[in-house]
Amino acid sequence: MRDQLAEYLRFALEWIDAVPDDVASRLPAMPGFDRDAAEAALETHRSFGVATEEKIICVANRWAKAPGFMEFERTDFLECVREILSLSETA
Repeated sequence: MRDQLAEYLRFALEWIDAVPDDVASRLPAMPGFDRDAAEAALETHRSFGVATEEKIICVANRWAKAPGFMEFERTDFLECVREILSLSETA
């Protein structure tokens, strides 16, 4: 499951990179999406194999503190991450 999450994150970065600059400049920023944090999470996944639940929650907390997240969105986001982790343990 975590390998799939890393793959989806790579796909998101590839999609962002594929958007032409002239189009991207007209689009609003993606609230809560921190490219540096995403790349760091992927590097952790590559370096250590499977990221631990603690590391994933740590990255999610950093994303949730990014500008643009409202408090209720922050809480919902973190609950979703925890739910995904609990599902991966039962899979």
